[in-house]
Amino acid sequence: KLRLVGDTGVDRCLLVSIGVRTMNTVLVWGAAVLGIALIGLTAVYWVEPAGSLPGFFPGFEPGSTHVHFKHGIATLILGLALFAVAWFRSGPTKA
Repeated sequence: KLRLVGDTGVDRCLLVSIGVRTMNTVLVWGAAVLGIALIGLTAVYWVEPAGSLPGFFPGFEPGSTHVHFKHGIATLILGLALFAVAWFRSGPTKA
């Protein structure tokens, strides 16, 4: 029960607890979705030559047949790091 009038520590503590839990859920889902996107980008870097990449991708070079393997490694590491963030943030909270 939350009261609109009055200033008690219990009400404030409950609101803060709900806000932290909601932000943690947003962080976990955001990190997981971004991790999936980066791992998908890894596949694009390893399969497509630089000339076939979309123009807004780092490493795009018109007419190039070079594959950006290092770009793929970097996006794979970032994607796995975001999965690790999502994994550890979704664990049980301390009592």
